[in-house]
Amino acid sequence: MTWTIFDKNDDEWHKRFLEMGAHYRQSYGWGNYKSLMGWKVLRLRKITKNKKPIFVQLTYKKFLFFSAIYIPGDIIGDIKYLDEEFKKSLRLLTKSYFIYVRMDTNSSNIEIVNESLIKNKWYKPIHREHVSRSISLNIDKSDDEIIKGASDNWRKSYKKSLKFYTSKKFNIKFSSQPNSSDLVKISNEMNRSKKIFSDHIEREFDNLYDTLPNNILFGVIYDQNNKPISYRAFIYFNNKGWDLGAATSPEGRDLLASYFLTIELLKKARDLGIVNYNFGGINKKNKPGVYFFKKGIANYEYDYSGEWEWSNIFFLRYFINFLISIIMSNSVRKIFPIIKKLRF
Repeated sequence: MTWTIFDKNDDEWHKRFLEMGAHYRQSYGWGNYKSLMGWKVLRLRKITKNKKPIFVQLTYKKFLFFSAIYIPGDIIGDIKYLDEEFKKSLRLLTKSYFIYVRMDTNSSNIEIVNESLIKNKWYKPIHREHVSRSISLNIDKSDDEIIKGASDNWRKSYKKSLKFYTSKKFNIKFSSQPNSSDLVKISNEMNRSKKIFSDHIEREFDNLYDTLPNNILFGVIYDQNNKPISYRAFIYFNNKGWDLGAATSPEGRDLLASYFLTIELLKKARDLGIVNYNFGGINKKNKPGVYFFKKGIANYEYDYSGEWEWSNIFFLRYFINFLISIIMSNSVRKIFPIIKKLRF
């Protein structure tokens, strides 16, 4: 059976999504979120010869006869089915003559996945946005065990942050719908201090609240004057949780707020039945501060297959790679602030 547009309600999709333990970006709710953020969303379904359903959710932008397509977080099923039939279906269903497809598979079965993708003529991009390395923590343990498992420096910083909390230098609030303007203030203040030219907007957070209210949780720290100084959030399905975002202002860093916040958020995650908490991507070379913070508390570091691409016009791959490298460049965003408004 060929690929067809999934046009049923989300119950069947969600059931298969949970059975396969797929990445949260393949959830129905995440697709709805990307739709609100201005992306076209296409959900496809295929029944294999042995009667097993395969699902894949993709987002895309269409420009006349060309579509730029993104497949986030692997697919719900066997990746070997991303074959020529699948590629042909993408052209037909998006009604495009030319397509460029980028996929970011989070599968750690690297050898099997890579072999299937190479066989189906997928390629590694010239420009990659990620190093395809992540880190996670088993939180099915007591508070003391989680803290004792952290590095010496991380524990010391946590103990200092705990003193700041007990002396009422800051307080913490949890919500699935925090004040979006508070989150934007923290994020943009942090970015300015680190000279990162990528601003957040309230709509990003508001749309999350609308589409995934039962699967997200934010922890926000406020100083003694009720000014927001740090936040961290996660998204969860069944017993798996993923870091969704985090930011800390210069004042929050001085108070070591992120250490206290992380432990308190992990406690909340465990209370929700989460066993494995994924802290997301790590890059020791380009983002050493983030790397050592995550490495200080989490202990399972692993590689995954990562980014792949395909296009029915070979030179498009080179052009798109060049375009992505320009758009995502921090120096270019500094010169052309309008690029910061692009939402991915």
